[in-house]
Amino acid sequence: MKVQLPILFLWPLAAVYGAVVRFRTEFYRRGWLRAHATGIPVISIGNITAGGTGKTPMAIHVAQLLLRRGLRVAVLSRGYKRTIRNPKSNILVVSDGVSMRCAVDQAGDEPYLMASRLLGSAQKPGAFVIVGKDRVAGAKMAVELGAQAIVLDDGFQHLRLRRDLDIVLLDAGRPLGSGWLLPAGRLREPAGALGRASALVFTRAVAAGRPTGSDRLAAGKPAFASRHVPAGLFRWRSNTATDPAELAGKRVLLFSGIARPESFERSAGELGVDSCGHLRFGDHHGYSDADLGRIAAAASSGDALVTTEKDAVRLPLTWGPGKPLYVLRIGIEFVKDAERFEQLVLSAVGKSA
Repeated sequence: MKVQLPILFLWPLAAVYGAVVRFRTEFYRRGWLRAHATGIPVISIGNITAGGTGKTPMAIHVAQLLLRRGLRVAVLSRGYKRTIRNPKSNILVVSDGVSMRCAVDQAGDEPYLMASRLLGSAQKPGAFVIVGKDRVAGAKMAVELGAQAIVLDDGFQHLRLRRDLDIVLLDAGRPLGSGWLLPAGRLREPAGALGRASALVFTRAVAAGRPTGSDRLAAGKPAFASRHVPAGLFRWRSNTATDPAELAGKRVLLFSGIARPESFERSAGELGVDSCGHLRFGDHHGYSDADLGRIAAAASSGDALVTTEKDAVRLPLTWGPGKPLYVLRIGIEFVKDAERFEQLVLSAVGKSA
């Protein structure tokens, strides 16, 4: 097998990284490091590769499932790349389920997006969303606020918090990436770590059956296949739902700063958006004035712009792109066994489907 040059130089670092990860996991398994219980059910949504498996839409999907069952739900997230931190505890309530409690730069783009999607009303509150590096402290705050169940976003490696269900997402196309650990590849843990998982979900699946190799990776665990589907088109700022036919025959510029931009292109195409180009930025990109100027200039010869929800929350509300800007919402659809997945989740919190 031909080994790429960067991997040749990085594999020693990957070997060291892998040894540290294995020792840490073994310490928790033996009880030498403590996993903290919360007193309420905890459902973890995670992966073993860096980025791009769809944790955010899956966390929203699971939280909505629990909310429909009448539970008060808290979503815990680290708040990756948030630029303003709480100087006291570093734990921050992004949403109380009824209203937003902070700005996107305090929350991070993904927690802010989850909070906005999971809002409810005073009569029927949505989910608490809490950010902070210390998820044990975040869980304690969730309990104090009255949460009855916790959805732990990106929690598979966060072994300090005991969980009742460990859902691990794997990209159906390349479940283990290149097969190399960080920094030589995208694996955050060796493939053997999947033994800790309660269930696997192969995301971005395109066929009716489970992806090739899924039985080997699942090793007898419940396994599911899901795909990302366009869940609507909305006007930026007003959040008004729009008929995608409104863009029929128009020149539309896409722009995004996400881990899998090709997935965004595919979803936009499924919605009938005929793009004339796609400006790609890095994942979690913070848009500068120069970036916004570049986007507006590129869109000047077209009719409209479309971006992702994750990007939309990072845009300054004072920005004038010069053309109508639409936001594409993404949802999760199970290829099959949706009811079985729901039963698995509800069983973990003691509710029957």
